Amino acid sequence: MPTPIPEMNSTKWKGLVIGEGQIFPNAVALRQALYRYMGAYSMGQRQDSELLIIRTLRSEHVHYAQDSLVVSHSRGSNLTSSIMIDSLRCNIDKNANEIRRDLYREYGVRLNYSQAYKGRERALREIHGRAQDSYMAIPWICERLIETDPNTSARWEGLDSNRFQRVFIAYGCSINGFLEGCRHILYIDGCHLSGPYKGTLISANAYDADNELFPLAYAIVSGETYDDWAWFLQNVKDITRSVETTIVSYQNNAIIGAVRTIFGGKRHAFCYRHVKENFSAHYLKINRGRGRVSGTSKDVALKMLDGIAYARIEDEYVAAMGKLRSFCPQLADWVDTQGDVDRWALSKFPFKQWDDITTNVAESFNAWILKERKHNVSVLIHEHMEKLAKKMVANKMAMENWTNGVGPNIESKL
Repeated sequence: MPTPIPEMNSTKWKGLVIGEGQIFPNAVALRQALYRYMGAYSMGQRQDSELLIIRTLRSEHVHYAQDSLVVSHSRGSNLTSSIMIDSLRCNIDKNANEIRRDLYREYGVRLNYSQAYKGRERALREIHGRAQDSYMAIPWICERLIETDPNTSARWEGLDSNRFQRVFIAYGCSINGFLEGCRHILYIDGCHLSGPYKGTLISANAYDADNELFPLAYAIVSGETYDDWAWFLQNVKDITRSVETTIVSYQNNAIIGAVRTIFGGKRHAFCYRHVKENFSAHYLKINRGRGRVSGTSKDVALKMLDGIAYARIEDEYVAAMGKLRSFCPQLADWVDTQGDVDRWALSKFPFKQWDDITTNVAESFNAWILKERKHNVSVLIHEHMEKLAKKMVANKMAMENWTNGVGPNIESKL
C-alpha cells in the first residue's frame, strides 16, 4: 500500500463555495473565496464579475489538493497573499523564512525568500492600512488622549507630504508617578522603527520604587538630530515642571547640545557602559603592534576603571586612579583628559545617581516595545498605552505584598 499523503490545510476551503444562490457581502469577499476554492481543487475557473450570486456550480474535480497547490508563485499570488494575511493576523512577528516554511508545509506553496519578503510587506500594509492614513490620524489621536486624561501630554508638530514630523506622548499616570514616586533621573535613548514609518523612537525612562523600568515619555521623530532631541527634551521639561532632573545618555553630540540648551549642562551624566567601550578601544589602540594582547590584562584594566567609576569619595577615587596609572600611564592619561570623568564617575559628578550610571533601563524600554516598533504609528501608540496600563496594574498588585515601604529589588541591595 502506498504511504498516505497527509491532508493539507487547503482542504478546509472546499466548503467556501457551496452552491447556487450563495450570497457574498461584496466583490472582495467573493474573489477571496474563489481564490481559496481554487486552491482546494486543481481546477476551477474564475471570471471577474460584479454579480455576487452563484447561478451555476460544477463541483466535479479529478485532482487532489496536493497536486493543485504545488504551483509557482505567479499563478497563485492572490491566493498566497490571502494566506499570508491570515497568518500574520495570528502572529505579526513571523519573518519571511517562517512564512516560506509554513506555506510549503501547510499548503504546498513554494516561494523563494524575495517572494515571501515582498508578500509579507504587502500583507502588513493590508492589515495596518496605508502609512499615510496613520500619519493623518495623529492629531485626532493626540486630542482623544488628552480628552480621556487631561494630565496626559500628547503633542504633534507639522504635516509634510502626508507625513507628520514629530509626535510626543506622556501619559498622565507616568507623569504623576515620576513626579511623586521616582528618583528624578531620566535615562534617554533612541531606537529605529521597522514599521511603515521608518522613523526613530526616542524615549525618557526612570527607575520606579522597586528599581524597575518606569517609562515616562516617548516621541517619534524623523531621526536623532539636534532639533529632534531639543524638541523632545523641551516637552519633557514642560511635564516635569520645576523639578531638578538629571539626564543620563550616551555621548552623542546632538544629545549633548540639546541637553545643554534645555536643561543646562551641569546635570548631564554620560552612560558608563559607553565610556567603558571607548576605554576598551583605547586600550587596544595603545597596545597595537605589541603582539597578541592578553585578555587577562584587558580585564584587569577594565576592573580598575570600575574602581574609578564607582568610588564614592575623593580618597577612593585617588587610590583607584593610582592603581591604573601604575598599571598603564597612557590609560590613566586618557581618563584624565579624554574620558570626561566628571560626567560618569560617582565621586566626581556633583549630583546623586544612586549607582545607576548606565542607560541600561532605556535600552530595556527599547526591547520592551520591540513588537510595537514594527507597527504603524497609530497602532504603536494604542498598543503601548495598553501595555503600560497592564504594567502599572501589575506593579500595584505586587506592591501590596511588600513587607515595608522599600521595594524588594532595592532592599536586596541594602
